[in-house]
Amino acid sequence: MEFSTGVQLFQYLFKYFFKPLDHADWKVTITHPPETVPRSIGSRKPIDEIRDYERGRYLSSIEAATRLASFHITQKDPGVKRLPIHLPGKQHGQMARKDGSQSEATLLIRYLARPQHPDHDNLTYVEFGSKCRLEKHNPDKDMHPLDVLEDFYPDRPRMRIRFYQPGHAGVCRIQMVYPRHGDVFYLRALLLHRSARDWVDLRTVEGVTYGSYQEAARAMGLFDNRNEGIMAFEELLEYGAPPTQLRWIFAVLAVEGSPALTIWEAHEDSLGADIRDRLLRTTESPSPEIIRNELLLALQTLLQGLGKSLAEIGLPEPIEREQEVNAEQLRWSGDPTDLCAFKDGLTPEQVGFCFS
Repeated sequence: MEFSTGVQLFQYLFKYFFKPLDHADWKVTITHPPETVPRSIGSRKPIDEIRDYERGRYLSSIEAATRLASFHITQKDPGVKRLPIHLPGKQHGQMARKDGSQSEATLLIRYLARPQHPDHDNLTYVEFGSKCRLEKHNPDKDMHPLDVLEDFYPDRPRMRIRFYQPGHAGVCRIQMVYPRHGDVFYLRALLLHRSARDWVDLRTVEGVTYGSYQEAARAMGLFDNRNEGIMAFEELLEYGAPPTQLRWIFAVLAVEGSPALTIWEAHEDSLGADIRDRLLRTTESPSPEIIRNELLLALQTLLQGLGKSLAEIGLPEPIEREQEVNAEQLRWSGDPTDLCAFKDGLTPEQVGFCFS
């Protein structure tokens, strides 16, 4: 199990638990009427930044004891390096330099484009990050015996890849992502278990190039081919879960990366059973298109609350029309000149009023 959280939470709790009492800094001074203020007395209070810092900061009892004992305040041992993870072309741009240049090459891109070298061939992404560090290439500076020069790319500055001395390798962790983030979750799993030279190589398993990293990870045996999401949905069906609960589970599974289209194609009728029954109470034979549209509207609302859309899981967008409008259109879809054709769809009060 891997768990991580922001350092801000720790800092907040530390200061909250050990902060001192609130205090105010005040001073009594002699005030002069405006017409009697001497020229020697300025209108601005002199600023003493050192004094303000000493009075304004606070040292908790824990921090004071740590400083008195000469313990390090910020040392981390071992230091942990976080390795970026992203899909092709989805990396965050770096800040522009003073000369206007900017590199889009992350450490992952540099790992995949690393030069041919015997010590680089079988390195995984984590091993590359823990055993090597990057240093900007200076043509006027001699190469270190442990340096390997990157290949030239016009869109990024050239770097030297330097191996750490034995015993000085750091600890690296690939940035954590979850199944709801999509294909990047399976890309991370592949990088943890194999070395690669480019994006296509990562999707290639035993000579077969797959269309997604999810398919490649399954072909490699990292995940069970029988998706657990499908099994969970079918188990709910077996226990008679209502359609509202099925739709909620469907939305959650879709967000978590389960094959939503497979569930949709196999169980669309079960997902919209209550919608069909509701329309049957007002319409003799609602069309499958109307039922599907109402089902898509319900799923759209659930997915939007989870930060996803129908298009992201491969489903079509619904036609934005109110259910009452659809029902009325179905009810009055006959010949408008033949009033008797609508008699079966009217209430007793409407029948008595129209046909009396």
